Amino acid sequence: MREGDEYLINGTKSLITTGGIVGLYTVFRTVDRQKGLKGVTAIVVPGNMPGLSGGTKEKKMVDRAWCVGEVIFDRVRVAGANRLGDEGEGF
Repeated sequence: MREGDEYLINGTKSLITTGGIVGLYTVFRTVDRQKGLKGVTAIVVPGNMPGLSGGTKEKKMVDRAWCVGEVIFDRVRVAGANRLGDEGEGF
């Protein structure tokens, strides 16, 4: 959802490599469902934003060198300047 010059991001994403521990995330956000793939926008989200947190870390049997976990977005507000390209060009 877009509110003025900001994007509001809510939701949880599972099985993210380095989820919950990195400094920057690239988020592909649907801003207009009616446009299908043309409604997807890419946004860079700093890992220290209020409302962004790491969730459960996966316990893997193999390849334990990689951290895989959840990323939780709880009303994370990101400036429009963090958008990659134009709106609708994320896919």
